Amino acid sequence: IAYNCSLFISAYFNENWQLEDLQIESIDILEENAWNKLSEKIKQDMIKDIPNEIAKLNYKEKAISEFIRSKIRKMVYKETDIKPVTYMHFYKKSL
Repeated sequence: IAYNCSLFISAYFNENWQLEDLQIESIDILEENAWNKLSEKIKQDMIKDIPNEIAKLNYKEKAISEFIRSKIRKMVYKETDIKPVTYMHFYKKSL
């Protein structure tokens, strides 16, 4: 049986589509210190990219969620050669 590591992503947006929090967690991709450095780097890159992508994707929740999930997964793969099983929690406050 092939084993893929797990990646947990939580993205929280306010009612105006501003990112309030982005969490990227894993307990089995890298050792804790190495993972913390990588996840912080990915988080900073995503914080820069998300506002432009939200507008490009016409504020569609499903498309934005998929963009975040797939881009983070690709970034993890690029740095580790691991294709993690990815779990996404997406929340946007209502108007």
